Amino acid sequence: MKKAATFVIVAILCILSVSAVYATETIVECPEIKIVIDSQMSSYTDTPLIVNDRTMLPLREVLVNLGVENDDEHIIWNNEERNVTVVTDSKTILLEIDSNIAFVNGEEVVLDVAPMIYNKISRTYIPARFVAETLNKKVVWHDETRAVLITEEENFNEISNILSKCNKTMQEIKKFKMALDYDIAATHLDETKSFNIGVISHVDEKEDIYMKMLMDMDMEEVNPDQALMVPFPFVMEFYQVGDTSYFMSNIFGGQWFKGPSDESSTPMSTDVYEMEGLEDPTLISGLLLEETDESYLLSGDAYLEGYLGTAMSPAAGDVEDIAYDSYELEFTIDNTTFALEKMLFNISVTTTDAEGIETKLDAYILMEFTEFNGDFEIVVPDDVVENAIDQFTEFQPMDETPSE
Repeated sequence: MKKAATFVIVAILCILSVSAVYATETIVECPEIKIVIDSQMSSYTDTPLIVNDRTMLPLREVLVNLGVENDDEHIIWNNEERNVTVVTDSKTILLEIDSNIAFVNGEEVVLDVAPMIYNKISRTYIPARFVAETLNKKVVWHDETRAVLITEEENFNEISNILSKCNKTMQEIKKFKMALDYDIAATHLDETKSFNIGVISHVDEKEDIYMKMLMDMDMEEVNPDQALMVPFPFVMEFYQVGDTSYFMSNIFGGQWFKGPSDESSTPMSTDVYEMEGLEDPTLISGLLLEETDESYLLSGDAYLEGYLGTAMSPAAGDVEDIAYDSYELEFTIDNTTFALEKMLFNISVTTTDAEGIETKLDAYILMEFTEFNGDFEIVVPDDVVENAIDQFTEFQPMDETPSE
């Protein structure tokens, strides 16, 4: 009998212990979490928290950032009842500390995580998603960048609709012309160097292609140990028509070469203009919409590393760490045809190498698209056809004078 009683007591203690473990909330301080509201990076005096896998933000700061007026008529704290009432034009929200039950316009709502007082700093924290969605906001969590993006639900839906129509329009376009301007400056040990890449390209049925690239730098890259030196400005020109490709570069003295067309011979992707990758909810949540007489202007200045961040790769080199300082992007879309006309990126990052030395990189990338399904043909000039030789197997001697 004593053994049985002992077993029961031990079992009860085990059950109570397990229950206590599951009742304990896991609280983690996460200063690295980015909170983006209406395309603006919002800052907080007190660090964001993750409580049971839910983002919690400081009460008054997040409410003000969400547009609630910062006064005692709109954010009402009741110290005796340990609750807060949030009042807007259309919503009244009642939140009680340590209670999973909230009230919205008098109706009961069950919360995933209860509002709490973080005893370490004696600050009240509330669940970000619930409050934002109750105030008619769209909330998107991006795990890769540890970012919470919040925007107006109406704004999110309208931008999503525009980008969806844009993607459909661009997929149906067979011919277009594109111009790319890529400026980048690198500041390293108080010395700044810059280079520019300019590209024009014509695409017909995604098969016939013409492209010309000019790359220039404010310094010469000359290495005496190399048998081949890159001249600046560097010029490259390319045609792909039918089953034949033609290629010229001033590295090889301006000589034209020819060979069979295949994916490996094409220096650009012909689907560069398609918008499918930009329909991601994370990116949409960081954009704002403005409409002119002729265009939709979608813009945002909240950085999201991992989204088009590869634009910095030509200058980033071999680095240990990349920190994004600013990230501005802008898309111009025709409001009648929904054709993409322009993409603009203005990005600033700081890289750190293995020795801890920092380099500041500033990039400006502008892509413009014109003559959609235009009346143009890609024709290889007669002199190129006549003078092109079969693709080389060894590097040819370089003419010191760059071709224009």
